[in-house]
Amino acid sequence: MKEILEQLREIASQLQELAEALKPHENCYPVYKWVYNKVKKRYWYWYLHCYDGNGMHSIYIGSSSGGASLDYTATKSLNTIAKRVNKAASLLRAAITTLEIVEKDLEMLAGLLEIASERRKRLEEELRKADAKKREKIEQDLEKLRSLEQLHTVVKKLTAKNT
Repeated sequence: MKEILEQLREIASQLQELAEALKPHENCYPVYKWVYNKVKKRYWYWYLHCYDGNGMHSIYIGSSSGGASLDYTATKSLNTIAKRVNKAASLLRAAITTLEIVEKDLEMLAGLLEIASERRKRLEEELRKADAKKREKIEQDLEKLRSLEQLHTVVKKLTAKNT
């Protein structure tokens, strides 16, 4: 689980870096336009329309000739993309926090289940030595403890990868 948490933290960091890089261009929109070249053939190119306090300015990006095709209908404002990146980063940070809490809970649960397992072993030993009257009570306790064995196995697998 620690490895997964580290990978998630790295992804969250990369998303945050992307969001910061998008911030200066959040009021920009990709535009695909054409103009005539010297021989009156249409020439298509991409640029960003950016709006700021002084109006609109364009940033030329380049042509999409040579096989590079972009789905113009899928283009969004960089602001929309930035919002989605921020939302993904926020959700990921929340998931990381929850997983860290679950990790601590599992460690505590593993300790409890280890104690229960030791008690089960002691009760099995007592069962061999007990008289008939005490046997019934010990068997009831053992049944309850045995029901925790599958949970103990799963938790051990998860926490063993943490160490």
